Amino acid sequence: MAVEMKLSQLNIYGDSALVIKQLTGELEVKKLELVPFWRHAGELLAQIPEVSLHYVPRSKNGPANALAGIDASLAQFDEPPSQVPICERWVVPPPAEEETEEEQIEEMEESFPISGSQNEVGDWREPILNFLRYRALPVDLYVFVNDVLHRRSYEGLLLRYLSKEEGLQVLKETHCGICGAHLAGPKLHLQVKRLGYYWPSMLRDATEMARTCKACQLHADYIHQPPEPLHPTIASWSFEAWGMDIIGLITPISDSDRQYVLAATDYFSKLA
Repeated sequence: MAVEMKLSQLNIYGDSALVIKQLTGELEVKKLELVPFWRHAGELLAQIPEVSLHYVPRSKNGPANALAGIDASLAQFDEPPSQVPICERWVVPPPAEEETEEEQIEEMEESFPISGSQNEVGDWREPILNFLRYRALPVDLYVFVNDVLHRRSYEGLLLRYLSKEEGLQVLKETHCGICGAHLAGPKLHLQVKRLGYYWPSMLRDATEMARTCKACQLHADYIHQPPEPLHPTIASWSFEAWGMDIIGLITPISDSDRQYVLAATDYFSKLA
């Protein structure tokens, strides 16, 4: 960051005396896997005209040291301690001198393949990708015109923000108004967007509007599918199994003053 900003003077403070002395050349780097990082840090420091490295001891670095050890101070020691093995592995391989940046990126993509070419609707990565690709911030989607809030669509159109009540009124006029075509939910949603309106729950409201429309239910195609799966009977011949039900009180009563009717149905022939 300092190199990209083209700083002419930089003061670096660190809490590790080993790292500071290794960068100043007072100590030698022993671990071979750290040599490429040390060499790369030296190349970056050489690009700044004036650099000073300072070691800050723990006694003078109280707040940072307290933050680093706050997790240990808040830990609970009610349970007996257990041995946890710690495995050390470099997440990113150290930069090699003979490899370019493009080659390193290709090696990382081969080592860690990620299948995410197509983002899901409402993906949390979408604002980040839009910023990296087009330098577009989330604030750029909103425009304030004549004291009215608008949203910029992906087609470049300005959609006027509506409240929940205003949105339902627009849906009603578009769906079953004078020129309404009784569109289905998704088509109704797109039609309202083409008219220049927007609110967060417009797709859900449009689907609910089309589903509960009485005219759409009356003129819709008849569904021949039974409301529930048919259950086969277990009767193999006539009068093997019967179903009985009591009906009553009946009005008027019979001539013999009977108020209930016993209905019996044969499961095989459906005769009552």
